Amino acid sequence: MSRRPEDRGTLTREAICKEALALVDEEGLEALSMRRLGARLGVEAMSLYNHVRNKADLLDALHAAVLGGLSPDIEPKVGPKGDNDAWRPLLAGMARALHAALRAHPHVLPLFTTRPVTAPEALATIERIGTAFARARFSPAETEQAIYVVGMFTIGHAIFEANGTDGEARRRAALFRFGLEALLDGIERTHRRPTRKPSRRIR
Repeated sequence: MSRRPEDRGTLTREAICKEALALVDEEGLEALSMRRLGARLGVEAMSLYNHVRNKADLLDALHAAVLGGLSPDIEPKVGPKGDNDAWRPLLAGMARALHAALRAHPHVLPLFTTRPVTAPEALATIERIGTAFARARFSPAETEQAIYVVGMFTIGHAIFEANGTDGEARRRAALFRFGLEALLDGIERTHRRPTRKPSRRIR
């Protein structure tokens, strides 16, 4: 599907990212190329290099196109313990928003399993979650583990759902909710578990 030729002066990285995502949504990740993308935008492929360095940079930018809409869905609600309780709704909201975004763009799923996320939008979200974990006195290692486990579960479940039938959608959505709550419960219990002091040997 070709687009109206763009004025070269108005071509932006954001516009390129959005069009790249539209192309992948329509034809799959393997269809993405600078030539195809330039044709859709009505410019020569070389013009794109003023905004994206190369194909790898374009793939990284796809992360931004998918993840850019997550912020409105992850505003934390302060729990009964004040700010110290904010990490859980924030992490859960991020997981639900990521899950919805991946379900809306299933052709991009392979990108999330093969390339690390470096998009500023995603890193800003992770930084916000990290701040909430720090307020709850999670260690940096605990924070990294929690974000990693929930993120991998979310991506994996999106792949699981993408391979299912429409008739299974409600059941699979329920499984996602159950799995996410179980992970959050486990993270909370692990964090609250008292640290064992090494026992002294009797000589």
